[in-house]
Amino acid sequence: MSPRPSSRYPTRAQVESANSRRLAMLPGNPKNYTGLDAPGRDEDGNPFPRERVERAAKDLIVPKVLPLKVGAQVMLLKV
Repeated sequence: MSPRPSSRYPTRAQVESANSRRLAMLPGNPKNYTGLDAPGRDEDGNPFPRERVERAAKDLIVPKVLPLKVGAQVMLLKV
């Protein structure tokens, strides 16, 4: 299956609805993947404080558990 073009939606609810519809169209059962947040480093090589990483993850509204199927498109977010 070839990748679908990216879409933009004005609300988080519309994004989640579109993602759920597209995932349901794929064959097979979903497998849940749990996110792992690890502090990165700044431009000087110093580790970011854990609190800053947790705050950034909350601001991005990234799900902690992501259901996926073979063939699903995935977008990586790196902060």
